[in-house]
Amino acid sequence: MKSKLFVVFILCLFLSGCISSAESTQGLEVKKYDNQERIIHSYQFWNEHPLSVGNHTVFNHTGLLDCEIKTFNHAEGNLTVIIEGLEEMSFRNESVSMSFPITANMTMISYSSGYHNPEIAPIGDYFVIYCYLNY
Repeated sequence: MKSKLFVVFILCLFLSGCISSAESTQGLEVKKYDNQERIIHSYQFWNEHPLSVGNHTVFNHTGLLDCEIKTFNHAEGNLTVIIEGLEEMSFRNESVSMSFPITANMTMISYSSGYHNPEIAPIGDYFVIYCYLNY
């Protein structure tokens, strides 16, 4: 009797995986990238009067752009990031992570304005756009 019960138990264990309601991942393609390029746009404002600065990058490869964006501004100023033909975003006192599909010859433009008033805060306005282009 114990051996018959054991066989039924083992049979149930083998068949339990077949009743799963999870979707099959068969046929789904996961894109793998072999190379990576680092792109950094950044600036720290140390001037007492408002100033603007801009950066410009043309991508040489098609792939996925993973970015981390951090910005700090006192009363005025913000960071604008434009990926031509894809996205235009503005940030102010934020920390954001995002990804974009990029094709060769697309351009990323960033510009920001800010200043440093030591009476208000010990640090000046700043921005950092830290990206990896995976291709």
